Amino acid sequence: MKLTRGVFLLLFLGIATAGSASGQMIRGQIVEAGTENPLWGAFVVLLDEEGVRRGATLTDSQGRFTLRSPRPGRYSLRVERIGFATTFSPAFDFVSGEYVVPPIVAPIEPIHLEGITASGSGRCRTPREAGAETSVLWEEARKA
Repeated sequence: MKLTRGVFLLLFLGIATAGSASGQMIRGQIVEAGTENPLWGAFVVLLDEEGVRRGATLTDSQGRFTLRSPRPGRYSLRVERIGFATTFSPAFDFVSGEYVVPPIVAPIEPIHLEGITASGSGRCRTPREAGAETSVLWEEARKA
């Protein structure tokens, strides 16, 4: 089979692009404040300058993560996990290849909820003052 210049060029560009795209990685580690133990199962989100989500992943058992960057630019990371404060990394410039983010420390943030009293009635009603607590609970559940 004879390859024409155009077919050869397309194959070459396809291979070159695939190689460079796989190398566009942002790596890092999340640790717990105080103990600096790895924070496994944390949700790490790659945000562009406008705060738009460009990628996301979970940390492994060593608190490490790898994210693929869609393109060069200025990014930051948002880290979430139940029982920990939502944490943001400082903004960083990603050019190409691989970027290693310094360890991100996530502060422990206990979730305080008032006791729940159950009673029966014919209709479901939520008192106005319970709205804020319910919002906190839903926000923590969303992280899961």
